[in-house]
Amino acid sequence: MGAAVITAIHRGCPVMSLSTAACSAGGAAVMGTLIVVTIGARASWLGVAAAREVRELGVVPMPVALSDAARHGESAPVSWVAGAERVAFCAGLWHPRIYISAGMVTALPHDELQAVLAHENAHARRRDPLRGLLWRAFADVVFFAPLLRWGHQHRHVRAELAADRAAVAHTGAPALAGALLRLAEPCAAPPPAAAPGFGPTDPAIDARIAALTSTPPPRRPRPIRAAAASVAGVLGTGLTAICLPTLVQFAIG
Repeated sequence: MGAAVITAIHRGCPVMSLSTAACSAGGAAVMGTLIVVTIGARASWLGVAAAREVRELGVVPMPVALSDAARHGESAPVSWVAGAERVAFCAGLWHPRIYISAGMVTALPHDELQAVLAHENAHARRRDPLRGLLWRAFADVVFFAPLLRWGHQHRHVRAELAADRAAVAHTGAPALAGALLRLAEPCAAPPPAAAPGFGPTDPAIDARIAALTSTPPPRRPRPIRAAAASVAGVLGTGLTAICLPTLVQFAIG
């Protein structure tokens, strides 16, 4: 058995056989193409699921208070969704749109409502729904590199902080802080998946509050284990892609 494995490795060495080297390179190319295609398919699925979730919310005619706030300055298109829950988010890959619930509109004073709209408008300008979806698809498919999952979460926090800075520049920190406090109340609800916005389950909420109050941000552990696991996963997958065609050739004679 040991001799057979050694013989297989010997035959699989690129230096020993040009045809084997070409086969190994072909295996790596096939693996890379498969990953790219799978990422595209996963992104498409996530996009369709997110669009379906937004459609199910039910868009209703916009009230005067929201219409007036939306017209204050340049803003992405705004839609009002029914429901007493307090939630606001940005959705749409190619043409981002702001969605805000009836509960959020009725609960916020004018300045806080403008802060929420400015925050979501910043997401729309940056095309954060598309960026987040692509990051998530990449992390889901390349699951053997958990560092990508950490990078996806880190990107989300940075996107929320960037949108908060835009809102503060537009309305001031007190208005945005007041809107964030509404998330701690019982009527708050999470936004749909893959839609950046205001919600009580936002993993960036602690960092956002720290930035608004000029306090040290919460320390995030360094992704040392994730980085080590990612290196091992990438190397293992790469070696499998390179060596598998050679081993198959050896097995079939």
